[in-house]
Amino acid sequence: MKKILVSLDLAHGVSPLIEQASELGKAFLAEVLVVSVNGDESAATQLGDITEAMVADGVNASVELLSGKVGEQVVAKGNDMDADVIVIGSHGNSSVFDTLMGSAGQDIMQHAGRPVLLVPVPEKS
Repeated sequence: MKKILVSLDLAHGVSPLIEQASELGKAFLAEVLVVSVNGDESAATQLGDITEAMVADGVNASVELLSGKVGEQVVAKGNDMDADVIVIGSHGNSSVFDTLMGSAGQDIMQHAGRPVLLVPVPEKS
């Protein structure tokens, strides 16, 4: 495992995702790309802070802000970078499937064509 893509929804908890991606990155000496979709300047700043902390912790991490439909953008980025795994959070509001993954997570799981690690996250952390 050399390339890990972690997709953050900054409106929900991100700490468990960051912890999991950092552990994987360090264990496999992998490149970790942290992305968020459709964020503003505040999101870019928050992503930068997250990535700086990961780098300070010894993770080869970088950040990218994407625009468009979340599922499509994350899958496309995973393909572009040939990610070995995509790390996403599980949260939701309705059906059992949506509760586990949310609609963007469902899109990613269905179309990624590569392993997807689903990490449970609280509403905000």
